[in-house]
Amino acid sequence: MKHLLILLMLLPLLAPRLLHAQPQQRGERIEALRVSFYTHELDLTPAEAQVFWPVFNEYQDKLDAIQRKRNELFREGRMGTGAPAEKDIEVMIVESFRLEQEELDLKQQYFKEFQKVLPMQKIGRLYQAERKFRLMLLKQFRDRQQGGKGPQPGGPGRRF
Repeated sequence: MKHLLILLMLLPLLAPRLLHAQPQQRGERIEALRVSFYTHELDLTPAEAQVFWPVFNEYQDKLDAIQRKRNELFREGRMGTGAPAEKDIEVMIVESFRLEQEELDLKQQYFKEFQKVLPMQKIGRLYQAERKFRLMLLKQFRDRQQGGKGPQPGGPGRRF
């Protein structure tokens, strides 16, 4: 527990370094940061952590695979020469919907799996922790892109 508290206190100092690491190291460091962050946010006991992390890691691997497919789909759509044909656009949109449904189905499936290993209060905190973690990483990325400055008028931080 003492080590976890120390790691959590160092979290704000370590996170910016994650963005400067090599891609593989960055992925490993972000994953370590995620484990620490989620463990703290969910207040997992050692027994809960032992059964939760294998289920969560399996879920995350499957979710990552779906998101890679979606990214590839849009990457392929942008790489063509000239404007894509209407039929190609339709195919991309339909495939995008299919991948979104696949992601939703996966989330529903793993909601049931999480119920087998965690109390509902902690499952609720898990979904909050996922959002908080993404926002934290995004904020650090934006801060790094802007040289530590706040949002710039007309810059990437603006909504519309």
